[in-house]
Amino acid sequence: MSGSLQLLAAGGAAAAVAPGQALYTSSNTWVAPAGVTSVSVVCVGKGGQNSTSASSGGGGSLAYKNNHTVVPGNSYTVNIDSAGSYFINTSTVSAGAGSAETGGSPFPAGGSGGNGAASGFNGGGGAGGYTGKGGNGGYGTGFAPAVSSGGGGGGCTIGGAGGSGGGGVGVLGLGSDGGASSGGIGGLGGSGGGDGGVGSAPVGGTFGGGGGSNAGAPGGGAVRIIWPGNLRQFPSTRTANE
Repeated sequence: MSGSLQLLAAGGAAAAVAPGQALYTSSNTWVAPAGVTSVSVVCVGKGGQNSTSASSGGGGSLAYKNNHTVVPGNSYTVNIDSAGSYFINTSTVSAGAGSAETGGSPFPAGGSGGNGAASGFNGGGGAGGYTGKGGNGGYGTGFAPAVSSGGGGGGCTIGGAGGSGGGGVGVLGLGSDGGASSGGIGGLGGSGGGDGGVGSAPVGGTFGGGGGSNAGAPGGGAVRIIWPGNLRQFPSTRTANE
């Protein structure tokens, strides 16, 4: 396969290790395949949620790290919970989850989640992007601002009936910007992420969108691992599935 990592096999022959990827939406363990010595990883934190109708949740952050060394056959922790998402540990690569009104923060690189609106029936914050912050949730009848490349969109309101969810972000690499929405729909997802929802419990977009006011459910978190890490790297070098 084009772009495969070449290893020296017994007897001096070259053996190709095919590229691959793994996606997780809940905590698990990843085992490095035979011949794989480096990976690139993207993490998205879960969106935030507020238990009251007075405010909305912040967006989860997006974080990535490239060309991280692994040992074939070894097991590595994948963690996805209400505090955020990480690979191995929080000092390797981690994406903080959103909380009530506040977006999460990334490490070592990536975008912070947008903030949720603090009062009234307002929108959730958008998930962080590969190169920029997620949009903030809109207040009253206002709308969230557009966001930097790859960010999720912040939610807007829907005529006082309840805030909408923030837009999510995708894990296949840098794509189109997310953005603000008009009345009746949630924040627009970026980089292939899902749009925020509306209704009696407005949900955040997948992945990482903040829940809208009226206790809207947040978008979940994710961890995606691609290899070989020296050839496939976020935000945009061979990041699609191969």
